[in-house]
Amino acid sequence: MTGTRTVSFDLGVHELPELPAGPGWYRLRYHAQNMDQAAEVDTSRDIIDRYLLQIWPRGESTPRVVQSASGQLAC
Repeated sequence: MTGTRTVSFDLGVHELPELPAGPGWYRLRYHAQNMDQAAEVDTSRDIIDRYLLQIWPRGESTPRVVQSASGQLAC
């Protein structure tokens, strides 16, 4: 492990596995479903939010947000 990490809001720091393409630039896509609704209710029994993180090698480029419709991300 080369020290690559990801941080979640409530669960602390988690190690990521080595990326198959090795060191370099990567593009990330983060999908969240029902994140705003889950922030407003008790999700200890029923999980209503879902998340997907996609990572793939890509040349260096300017970061950009393609779409953001979440009130949680606006905070």
